Amino acid sequence: MADKDAGSVDKEPGSADLRNSWELEKNELRVLPQVYFNNTVVTLSASDFYIRLERNGAPVVILNASYTAAKTLSLQISELVKDLEEKAKIEIITMEDVKKAYSNE
Repeated sequence: MADKDAGSVDKEPGSADLRNSWELEKNELRVLPQVYFNNTVVTLSASDFYIRLERNGAPVVILNASYTAAKTLSLQISELVKDLEEKAKIEIITMEDVKKAYSNE
């Protein structure tokens, strides 16, 4: 498993790493804001990514990320989604899939 500082992802519920991570997270939750989002707007500049998280069309937070951090995050999320889809034997659709389905009406 990669070093935690390198952005590793715990995948196994109940693992010691996940439990330790959750204990740390519970402490962080007392001081860090929590954000729910259901849409994203992603663009890039010459030096980094601009990621706007939105809830019901309204911006809730803006993230600025280096190319390296953005790619690492992308890979981590992709890995977790793929793992979930395989274990649950489902395919999670994207917002683009939903838009396409409704554009044919």
